[in-house]
Amino acid sequence: MSKSDSTLPRPDDAASTPPRKKRRWLRILLAVLLLIVILIALAPTIVSSSWGTGMVLSQVNSRIRGQIAVRAISVGWFSPLQVDGLTITDPQGRETLNLGQMAWDRSLFNLVLSQRELGQMSVSGLRVALHLDEDGGNSLQKALELREPSPPAPPEPAKPIDERLNLKLDWKQVELAAIRSDGRKYEVKDIHGSVELASLNNISAEMNATFDGGGTLTLRTTLRDLIQSGKVDVNSLRGEFKASLPSMDVSPAAEFAAPDAKTSGTLALDCQGAFSAQQSTVKLVLGVKQLASAAKGAKQAVAPADVDLTLDAKMQDKALQGTARIVGNFATVNADFTHVQGPEDTAQPKADWKQGKVPPMDEFGRNADGKIDLVALSKSVPGLLKLREGVTISSGSLDLTKVTVRGGKKPFAQASAALNLSTVRGQQPPKAWDPLTLEFYALADDGGDLKIQTCKLD
Repeated sequence: MSKSDSTLPRPDDAASTPPRKKRRWLRILLAVLLLIVILIALAPTIVSSSWGTGMVLSQVNSRIRGQIAVRAISVGWFSPLQVDGLTITDPQGRETLNLGQMAWDRSLFNLVLSQRELGQMSVSGLRVALHLDEDGGNSLQKALELREPSPPAPPEPAKPIDERLNLKLDWKQVELAAIRSDGRKYEVKDIHGSVELASLNNISAEMNATFDGGGTLTLRTTLRDLIQSGKVDVNSLRGEFKASLPSMDVSPAAEFAAPDAKTSGTLALDCQGAFSAQQSTVKLVLGVKQLASAAKGAKQAVAPADVDLTLDAKMQDKALQGTARIVGNFATVNADFTHVQGPEDTAQPKADWKQGKVPPMDEFGRNADGKIDLVALSKSVPGLLKLREGVTISSGSLDLTKVTVRGGKKPFAQASAALNLSTVRGQQPPKAWDPLTLEFYALADDGGDLKIQTCKLD
């Protein structure tokens, strides 16, 4: 064999050696995959960097009317999520939200493994300042408005909701302020509380908030059976609630709502109840002490009033029943009520009171009795019982012996009252007027015509 023959390639060598072109493409594919893995691994670090955070915020701020800024974001595959120093300013440059810190004990890896176990989220140092506009809007709403509204998205079929969600959210050092255009401001401070979702069908929450001028509201509630067959079903929702407010000065709230009047007094509240599709109950005790309100600069003094309201009501199916009692330094009134909601009959023409026709009514009943001290009432509400110039009421009362109103197919109204009155003119001795009594009874006949059976004024 010659030397040149030994250098010729063998047929089996070409078959065993892969083409270099295939190897080059394989290397490129592996490099791209490795680059993708590296980018995914570094994505949280990039977002957490000042450069990455700035890129994200620039995209968001280019779409909304306001501006969002963040001091620091911490995101990691194996470390908790945290946001520090988030602020939102409205289009006028006013700061409308300032969040000290939001911490979530879940990492990205935790969320990938389970989207149901959401752990614990904490919010602290949150202040919201809502600048109220004359058109009813507020600064936070306008800050988050899109510069160019998105076109309406085509409706998509609703996805089933998985009620197996576990999350605990707590917040502290939260403040809320409402500010009007003329500078009037009302604040609610020291808002703290928590919401615990054992699942979307087992939610419990509690909150405390201190109002401007004092008074701390405590609220507790539980919600059950919100989700049925993967959908929100309010008809199956049931729960309990309790709210209490030992004492609150109403002056700051009144000044914010009605600056032309000077209002003083305290408010106390205790309310609890339960609700479900079959039955709901509520018990309310509301107390107002030393309440007085008059226009600023008014010359006539207003006597403070004390009023206590007690309400006990129950709703079962479509039937409502309950009792109410009002006790104050100018009145004592007791009442009970019932109401059964009937089917709406759109084919039946509406009756006209002006023509003496009683309109169709649900089945209901109202009963009341009590006594009103006219002197105390006139001092608390000046001008309400003004008679003539120079004449004042020295003593008097309105006795409501019986007031009854019934609805349904045969509605009627019945009242029995007596007015006792003494008046004073200047320096003259008091003049006692003869008692004035009222007896009234009216009903509607089968044709809906109003018939007044008794109307006596003695």
